[in-house]
Amino acid sequence: MKLIARIIALLGFVAFALSASAAKGLAPNTYRSSTVTGTVTWQDSGTGESMALVADQVLPIGAIINTGEASSAALIFSSGATALIGEKSQVIVSKFQQELFGSDVVKSSGAEPSVSDTELLLNKGTVTSRVAKLKPKSNYSVRTPIGAAGVRGTTYQVLYDSVNKTLRVATAEGKVVFRTADNVELPVDGGKDIVLTFETNDAGEITVTSTVAGNIPPAELQVINNLVEAVLRQEAALPVIVPTQPILSDDTP
Repeated sequence: MKLIARIIALLGFVAFALSASAAKGLAPNTYRSSTVTGTVTWQDSGTGESMALVADQVLPIGAIINTGEASSAALIFSSGATALIGEKSQVIVSKFQQELFGSDVVKSSGAEPSVSDTELLLNKGTVTSRVAKLKPKSNYSVRTPIGAAGVRGTTYQVLYDSVNKTLRVATAEGKVVFRTADNVELPVDGGKDIVLTFETNDAGEITVTSTVAGNIPPAELQVINNLVEAVLRQEAALPVIVPTQPILSDDTP
């Protein structure tokens, strides 16, 4: 219980620190890399060009990010969300749209600065997401071939293993709803996880064969804690830049 309380307290501070991430080198409706460790590449889905991913790099929508063994990368969105990509993973930032916002967002705490719609496609590996409290019309989800894990503001991890045919959703704090491809909703509360096993037929169709719910082991909660701390340290070192002219709200992403 003490460990969970410590993680929740830390994550609340992370939400405050990252809610003004747009003032730290990010314009509205953009995202960039933060910490990059080991061998990480990204591919432009438009041109097909592949190159090494470096820290503090602004990326386009549709970027395909691949991490090697013992490698990882963190993405920071101007909405205040953070996505930590684990080793041997492939993630596509398939969608990120956000309404414009003004310079007064640097005074906010815990909530995203404007309405946003974010979707990450996890083709293999692990993504750990920290999502600031979303506005009512906002969306953040990690999609896999089996289904998508969506949140309203929380910290959670999605692991997709196509070789061993398992998918795991672990929620450190808050609440996640995993919706399968056939629209079955599976809630996952803080401190809990679900593990789905599946089969694939010759046509490539996926069928879930079992779903098991349980508690997250304390050691794994500590791993999530350490990941978030690392990103917090990286972001805290950046200077805060307040726009000289406010950016007016706009319904167009």
